[in-house]
Amino acid sequence: MANERLRYKGGTRKLVLAFDVGTTFSGVAYTILYPGLLPQTSEVTRFPGQDSGDSRIPSVMYYTPTGQMRAAGAEARRPEMKSAARKESLFFVEWFKLHLCPQNLKPREIGQTKEYVPPPLPPGKNAVDVFADFLSYLFKCARNFIQQSHADGEKLWASVQDNIDIVLSHPNGWEGPQQAQMRTAACIAGLIPIAEDDRLRFVSEGHASIQYCLGSGIASEPVLDNGSTTIMLIDAGGGTVDIVTYRVLSLVPLSLAEIAPDDCLLQGSTRVDARAEEYFKRRLKGTRYVLSTGLNRIRDRFVMDCKHRFACREDDYFLDLGEYVDDDPRFGIQDGLLEISGADMAKLFEPSVAGIVDAVKKQRKYTNVPISMAFLVGGFSGSDWMYSQLKLHFDKQRISISRPDSKLNKAVAHGAVSFYLQDVVSRRISKCTYGVKSSRLYDKGDPGHKSRKSSLYYDLAGDARIPGHFDHLIRKGDTILENREITESYDLKCLPEDVQRLSTEKTTIYRYCGQSQAPAWVDLAPNKIKPMCSTFADFSAVPAIRREGPKGSYYVREYKIIIAAGGTELKAQISWEENGIEKRGPATIVWAEF
Repeated sequence: MANERLRYKGGTRKLVLAFDVGTTFSGVAYTILYPGLLPQTSEVTRFPGQDSGDSRIPSVMYYTPTGQMRAAGAEARRPEMKSAARKESLFFVEWFKLHLCPQNLKPREIGQTKEYVPPPLPPGKNAVDVFADFLSYLFKCARNFIQQSHADGEKLWASVQDNIDIVLSHPNGWEGPQQAQMRTAACIAGLIPIAEDDRLRFVSEGHASIQYCLGSGIASEPVLDNGSTTIMLIDAGGGTVDIVTYRVLSLVPLSLAEIAPDDCLLQGSTRVDARAEEYFKRRLKGTRYVLSTGLNRIRDRFVMDCKHRFACREDDYFLDLGEYVDDDPRFGIQDGLLEISGADMAKLFEPSVAGIVDAVKKQRKYTNVPISMAFLVGGFSGSDWMYSQLKLHFDKQRISISRPDSKLNKAVAHGAVSFYLQDVVSRRISKCTYGVKSSRLYDKGDPGHKSRKSSLYYDLAGDARIPGHFDHLIRKGDTILENREITESYDLKCLPEDVQRLSTEKTTIYRYCGQSQAPAWVDLAPNKIKPMCSTFADFSAVPAIRREGPKGSYYVREYKIIIAAGGTELKAQISWEENGIEKRGPATIVWAEF
C-alpha cells in the first residue's frame, strides 16, 4: 500500500508490544522504534513447548490447588500434563476470556432457555486474575524471544525495558468496563506501572484486522478507489465474531471511515465446540464413553478432527473414540468410530453461520450502499463449511468475499502494532446514544414540561425547573471524528457553608441502545436508559462565584465536562474559565457493568 508509515520521531529507542489474548489462541507482535527509522513489525514465533515458527499459542493454563499457575500455552497441552494434573490435582483453565464478556453479548442458545456459561475459573481466582496471569506469561515469552532472536538481544532489551508501550486488542462489543478490567490485569501482570497507565492503548479486533489486511497489501491499490470502495471485515475468532464496514476515504495517506456501527457476536468457533459437547452428552448418555472418557475429551477429539474436516452436509464423518475393538450399533459406533451425519454436523455450525448472516444483513441495511468486497479472517475462517455458507450468501448479493491465508489467524496482534503506528480509521459510528440526566427551566408552553409539572422544583437562584431530561451528548449513528470532543456545561450551585465541602463532583453518563430514537425524557424509557460510567473531578480549583437568590446568598461553580470520544478508549476532562483563559484538569472515569 502507498501508506508508508512515518519515520519514528522520538529521541530514544522504544518497544511496542501488542497482545492478542484470544479465546482459543493468542499471539504477540512487536516493533522496536529507532529514532529516524521506519518501524518494522515482527511476531513472537517461539514459545515453550511448541515448534518454532508458529505465532499462535493455545490460551490454556493449569493451576495448582493453591492458585499458582503451573503451566500455560503449548506446555499445558503436552500429553504428560494430563498425568501431572491427576497426581497434583491441577485445575485446567480454558476460554477464560469469555468471563469478561458484557451481559448483552451472552446468547441463550443451548436448550433455548439457559444462558451459556464459560468453563469455571480456578477457586479463589476471578477473570481479571487469570487474564493477568496469562498476560504475564505472554510478556515473559516476548522478552525471551527478543533477547534470544536479536543481535545482542539482552543489551537491546535492557535499553528498552523502561520504555515499553502496550497495545491490547479486544472484541468489538467490549467497551469501557472491559477495558478497565484489562487495564487492571495489565498492571497486575507488571506490563505497565499503575502510575504510567497512559502507556497502554486499546484497539478492537475488527479495527486491528482491517489495519493488517490493508497494510499488508492483501487489498492492492488497483482494487481500491477513493470514496467508492467499501470493505466489510468479518473477524471470526474462537469466542466472538466481529463485523465492521468501512469506506475508503483516501489512498495516500490511507484513511478509512466506518459507515455502520460495528457488531460483535458471541458465535465464534467455541460455540460449535459447546454445541458439540451438548450433542455428545445427549447422544451418548449413560454410556461408558461419557462416564470414563469424559465429555471434555470427546469434545477435544471432535475439535482436533471432525470439526476441521467438515465441509459437506451429504457426507458422513467419523470420530475416533479411542477403542477400536468396540462396536455398538445402538449408538452408531463401529470399530471404535462414532458415525456423525453431515446433517448433524451442519446443525452444530448453523447458529453461528445464521448469526453472522443476520449481522451482515444489518450492516448492509444500515450502510445503504453497495459493498465492494468482504474479508473473512480469524481462526474460525479456516472452516470450509462456514466459508462455503457465507460465500453463498455473499454471491447472491454480488459481493466478493475472500479469506486470506492462514497467517491471518493471528492478524489482530500484527494489526494492533499497525494501529499504534498509524491509525487509518479516522471516523467511527456510534452504536448507542449517550447522554446525561439534567433539569430544564420550566416552560409552561412545552407539553413535556406541563405533563411533568408535579416534579417541578425551585433551585437556589429561584428558577423553576423540571428534572429528568435526557441530554444527548452523542446520538446513535453519529459520525465521530478522530479528535472529536463532546462538551456539556454545568453550573454547580451550593450554599455558602457547602463551598469547601463540595470540592468533588460526580457526573453520570447514560447510554440508550433501543431500536427507536432516543427519548428526550428519562421516564419515557426508564429500563433502557442505563448508567454507562461516572466521571469524578476535583473542583477545588474552579472559582466559586457568589450570587444572591430569593433565600439569600449562594455560590455557583461553572464548568464543563469534556469527553474525548473519537479514539478507541473514552477519556474525560474538566474545564473552566479563569480570567478569560480556559483551564483543564483531569477527571476519573468509573465504569458501570452492562
